[in-house]
This record gives sequence, C-alpha cells and structure tokens, in this order.
Amino acid sequence: MAETLASLPTEILLRICKSLGQIDRPSLVSFALASKLCHSVSKPALFGKLTFSITTPARLRAHSQKCIHLLERNQAFDHVRCIVLANLSLRQGFDTQAFLCNSQREEQDRFDLHRWNLADAPCNVWPVNHQRLLSIPDHSDSNLPIRAGQPSVKAAYDMDAAWAPLADLIRLLPGLADLIYECPGQFPPCLLKALHDKAPNHITRLHLHTFSLWMLPLDPAAAVIVDPHELALITSPCLHSIWLRSNDEAEALEKMMENGGLVPNLREVRMFLPPIPNTSLHPTPPPPRSWDWLPAEIGARNGQRQVVPLQHLERGASWSLYNRFSGDEFQWWTRLFDLGALQTLDLAAMVDESALDMLLSLRCPALTTLAFRCTERPSPSYLDKAWRFIRGLPRLESLHLINWDWSAATTLADPDSARSSNTPNTTLRTLWLQNTTPDKRFPTATSEPQQFSLPSPSALTSLGALFPSIDTLSICVRRSSGDSAEVARYRVLGAAFPLLKRLALVLVPPAEPQTPPDPESTAFEDQTPPLRTRATNGHVMRVMANVAVDAELARQVFLAVGAPALETMLVKADDDAMGSVGLARGQWVHGLARAWRVDRRVDSGEGGFARLEVRQIWKNEEAWRLGTAVLGLSELDPFLVHFRRLWPGRKEGSEGWFDDWESCYLVKEG
Repeated sequence: MAETLASLPTEILLRICKSLGQIDRPSLVSFALASKLCHSVSKPALFGKLTFSITTPARLRAHSQKCIHLLERNQAFDHVRCIVLANLSLRQGFDTQAFLCNSQREEQDRFDLHRWNLADAPCNVWPVNHQRLLSIPDHSDSNLPIRAGQPSVKAAYDMDAAWAPLADLIRLLPGLADLIYECPGQFPPCLLKALHDKAPNHITRLHLHTFSLWMLPLDPAAAVIVDPHELALITSPCLHSIWLRSNDEAEALEKMMENGGLVPNLREVRMFLPPIPNTSLHPTPPPPRSWDWLPAEIGARNGQRQVVPLQHLERGASWSLYNRFSGDEFQWWTRLFDLGALQTLDLAAMVDESALDMLLSLRCPALTTLAFRCTERPSPSYLDKAWRFIRGLPRLESLHLINWDWSAATTLADPDSARSSNTPNTTLRTLWLQNTTPDKRFPTATSEPQQFSLPSPSALTSLGALFPSIDTLSICVRRSSGDSAEVARYRVLGAAFPLLKRLALVLVPPAEPQTPPDPESTAFEDQTPPLRTRATNGHVMRVMANVAVDAELARQVFLAVGAPALETMLVKADDDAMGSVGLARGQWVHGLARAWRVDRRVDSGEGGFARLEVRQIWKNEEAWRLGTAVLGLSELDPFLVHFRRLWPGRKEGSEGWFDDWESCYLVKEG
C-alpha cells in the first residue's frame, strides 16, 4: 500500500486527504498513521482548523498549551489556517464573573465536550450535520440572537488576561487565514493585538458574530467616550465579516461606510434584525446619532463614502413574516456597498416583489451561492421573475430555494413552457429545496392556513434536466406509509439526478384533511383528538406512523433512491408535523422522529464489497432516554392511546413507549 501511495503525485494525495477529512475524519487519522509519507501529506487536512469551546480561563490556558505542544511535536504550526472560538454553553447569555471564575469545583462540573478540537467541533444534531453535508460553514446555523455580553466597555478589559494564552498561540501561526469569533462579549483586545502584530506582512481575516460598539450610549444625544480598543476594531484591516442583530448595529455600519478609513477590508455582512430602513414595525425612527467624536484623521473626510465591493450579503431573521427584504432596503444596501462583486447572496427573509424587480436589474457575474425565500402565496408572475433572476446567474454553483410554490410555478413544472429556458446549467452542484411552515405568532394577511406544495415527480425530472451536474441535494419528500407511490418518489430522485453523491431528506407525513371531523361517526378514527378541532384521531395516527423513522427505514430509503454514486444520506421526519396535530413536539420527536445518517462503505481487501453504515444523528441514546422530554411523557398521556393502537405490543427489554415501535417500511415490488 505504501509503495502505491508513494507513486501518486502529491496533488492527488492532498485531494485524498481533503476528501477523507470531509467525509470521515477518523479515516483521515488512520491514513496519516499509515506511513511517514501519509503523515506528512495529511498535515494540512489534519491541522488546518482548530475549534476551541470556551468555558473557563483555566481550561482555555490548558487547552492552548496542549495545542501548542501538539503542533510543535508534529511541526504543524505552518498548516493551521482557521481558528473557531465558540461558546455553545453560554449562548443564552454571558456572565463575566462565571467566565472569570476558575475554581476547582467549576472545572469538575464542566462537561467533557467543552474542549479544543482539531477541525470542526463534534456534533450529533441534524442542523449541523445537514449544513456540513451541504458544505455550509458551521457558523451559518447561528440565526438566533446571541447576546453580545455585558453592555460595558470595561468588560472586555476585565477578561483580557484570560485570553492571553490563546493570543500566544495565534502569534505562532504564520499561515492563519481566518479567526471566527462567536462568543458572547466584545472581541478581546489581546487577540486583536496578536492579529495586528502579524500585519502588514500577513492579514488574518476576522469574523465577528457578536459585533457591537459598547462605547455608543443608548441615548443618541449622549456624549461618546471613545474607547481605544473599539476604535482599533472598526479601523482594523483584519475585520472581514460582521453579524448585525440590532438597529443600533445597523446604524453603526451605515456610519462606518460613510467614513473612509473605517473597516477598509469589510467584505461580508450578515444581518438578523427588523427591516432596514425602519418602516412598518417602527414608523418613527430614532434621531440619528452624531459621529463627531471620530479622530481627525478619519472624521475630517467630511463623510466621504467608501466604495466597498461586498462579497457576501446575508439577510436573515426568518422568525417573522413581517420581516421582509423590500425594495427600500435593497436601495439601502446599494447605497452602502457595491453589490456587483457579490459571490454569496443569502436572502432568508422573504423577498418582496419590489425587491425582486430590482434584483432582476442587478448584474452579479461572480455570484456562485444564492438563497432565495419566496413571499407567502407567490403568484405565477412572481415565480417567473424569480426564475429569470436565478437562470441569469452564469456561475451559480449552490442554490437554496425556500417556500417555492410548485403548484403555481409553471416555469419549472412544465419543461415545455414557452416561458422557460431549457438550456442545461452545468455549473450548479448543490440544490436545497426547503419548505417551511409560517410562524403562527405572525399570521399572514389571509385567515386561511398557508400551504406549500412539494415538488412533483415531473418537476424533479425537469430540475434534473436543467441541472444535470447536481451532486448534493436536500429536499422534502411526502411519506405515504411506505406504499408503492412513496417508493416511486425515491426512485425519481435517483433517476433525475444520476450524479448524486450526498442527499438530505426530510420526510413529510400526509397533509391534514381540510374537511372537519364527522361528529355523527362513532369510529375512533373519525373522532376528534384532545386539543384539536379539525384533525381526526385517524390523522393523528397517520402522522405518528409516518414520522416514526428507525434505522431499517433509513437503509431502505437509501436503497430505494438507488443513485449509483450516492455516498451519504441524511434522513429525518418533519418536526413540525408533531405540533400540527397537537402532539408535544419535544417528547414525540425524541421518541419517534429520529434522524439518521447512512454511509456507503467499501470494505478493504481483495474483492472489497459495499455495505451500508447507519448511525443516529441526535443526542446520544442515554441523554435522550434520561432527559425530561421523554420521561415527562407518561403512559397516561392521551396520545398514547393512539400510539398503542398502532403498536400494541411491548418489545422484550423495553424501557418504555419509546422502544415499542417500528417504522412503516417500504413495500417490496417484484
């Protein structure tokens, strides 16, 4: 084996290592241990990314020292390209004193998962696995507000000494390209100084997920006490991307772009906040804040506007149906940035038709990644405009369509439509078709429930003809208790996308019937379940049966798709289906709607054969068994009557209802 590997060019070996690191990291470690040559070639993939889960200063100091010793032993300082600083345990809020406390008791109470890791932090939940499958950076799932820490400039200096060991590590990494900071609290001064010490010979890109200027008082009329660290932050050549989660932060961005010398290398902006400018939610915007406090070398430019070519624009905040990307906001962005250089445009907020008309006039020759969320109940003309915009992007490689209404989309549904362009696009590799249900806290203008149809087999066939090079697909598929029609839907996927390598499936149970239950019927299936007025007991049981996903069903679905190149598949049931029929979502999701990963493995040795490896991607089994979400559901729960009608028997060794079921398996034809 070593002689065969030694004969391969270095470029091929590097590609092998990169693929192993993305698909199965333990295999990369095994590859590195095969020989000195393998270890040498695998270093860029092994040590290219470091992830630190920040908990206490003592742990950060210990982990930084261990990391330095490991890199020194392997002579791998030159290979580190990215550092991620995460604090998952403190996402709900940041307590400065808890961070500074390094008592022995706190050290013992911390879970083992809070540590530093080579490559990405290990994760067993669906969103992160799904995004890694689609090659989306791990931080892209942080669409919920993260508190930016104590509203005080002083807090950054109080904690600065605790970050010093990590600053020492950064100074030892000559090739560090990216530092991703997603911890609550202001970015530490010592880390910023460590980055500046490497400049101007080497610029490390800084990505701030908690951007905020605490020196700006809440009262716009109050005086600003200029903080040297925050001023250095907004003038830093390292600042490459920022995340905004309040209107004050958006106002700060606007002022920074109007003053030359601030954020000179800003290229990525992700915004999660109400619409800009303030319109429907805030009809009377606050008075503008004075920025006369800027130093003379910056402020003396008389508000000279910078022409910054933005490369990545993300407009999130899908939590509200009122939060839309409007034409007014589109003009706000074009006033601040040059959007012609965009490479990624992520519009998770619903795009109004006024903004869509302006997007049609936007020329983005470099755009490779697009996420587009349709407005509620899009008309055929709206969908035709959106499709013209999508098809007009010559270099598009990744497309994420949200709430596309297939029942109204004549352009895609009919491959012979005169309004569609049937010229195949060979650049698109990743396609994500996402159907979401509206947030009931923010009802639509109509009183009727909003329904989004799933793509038909003919629409999937048309998509496969238009995008023949797709190798990564994420899609919702309707379940129908494993009948022949359901099997046919899986087979269409494999036939429509013959180059498919990675697949993510969300299995959607049968739609809720629109007719009310029959009060005259005495049959259990026709009666109304607890807390429901429209669905029947029969529909509740159909939902239960179709969201129950076990390992055997996951294996059967993989085989039914039958794509010859398929390597990895993620599969889970639609979580929203639980709440739609009154089931306690957390309890029943843990028990029935489990998520799985299926990998095709080729056993080594002469005449190696393929086998399927099925793994659950959820919390580990002991955690969810002992969690209150499962134990809180007792045998007295009213919906367990429906459960026991479907699965009356108790399995040997069962510890409760969550062990006593199996999926509706696919029918075998022939």
